[in-house]
Amino acid sequence: LSADGFILTNSHVVDTAKRIFVTLSDGTMLRAALVGRDNFSDLAVLYVDRQDLVPARFSSNQNLQVGQPTFAFEAGDEPIVIRESSIFSTGRTFSTKSGSIRLLQTCAGGTTGPVFDGFGYVIGFQVGSISDYFTNADVKGMGMLVPTGGIRQILEKLLQEGFVSGQPHLGLEVEAISKLYQQYWQLPGGLLLTGVSGNSDAALKGLMEGDILLALDGKPVQNRSDLYAILYNHRAGDSLIAVISRDGQQFTVTLTIEENTKHSDHEVS
Repeated sequence: LSADGFILTNSHVVDTAKRIFVTLSDGTMLRAALVGRDNFSDLAVLYVDRQDLVPARFSSNQNLQVGQPTFAFEAGDEPIVIRESSIFSTGRTFSTKSGSIRLLQTCAGGTTGPVFDGFGYVIGFQVGSISDYFTNADVKGMGMLVPTGGIRQILEKLLQEGFVSGQPHLGLEVEAISKLYQQYWQLPGGLLLTGVSGNSDAALKGLMEGDILLALDGKPVQNRSDLYAILYNHRAGDSLIAVISRDGQQFTVTLTIEENTKHSDHEVS
């Protein structure tokens, strides 16, 4: 994004990271700090202590046309493979109960990260997990891109505040429990609560660090995408029944969804 160390990536890439490293084209590996992330658009901003990076060039997208060729990097073994596709739609709007987002669509999905036009300008950022939020739209496997206009709006909020305000929020910091930990510690599958915001409804209802969230709104939650899919299809003020495990005992509690107004580096809901 800039010569002085700001980098754009997908939120799901750093979602479960304890430490983040960036490898430059010359092989240099740098420790990165998470500036902010937006799970709904699947965008995140990192910062590395470097002053001589070459920023990407962003297209205005004013003259995009259906059929125009696009190019993206294919993740995998070296050498890097460039995937060619074309514009299928110059604008599709998807909505949940908590918000909406306008996306571009290419003819090929399966990769994430920046997508370029034939002149090397970024036209959008392809997103990976966003299809989980749209229960009424089959967008899995499609090349869905946040266009440059949407990127700029989200970047402004991430750089200023570290999050996008107004999104549904439970005041919980969570971490998925691996299969190994489930077996070794005889834990149920779900999301471990690693923190509970002190002024949240969850704290008022008695939830605490170490509890395990098993289900929400009648649906099991095995990972963060499960949690996001439920939250983004509700509005602030809605009440959801949560199934909690504590010390081997299960109980239910009704939680009220709030609007996200405070950022924490590990906050995901």
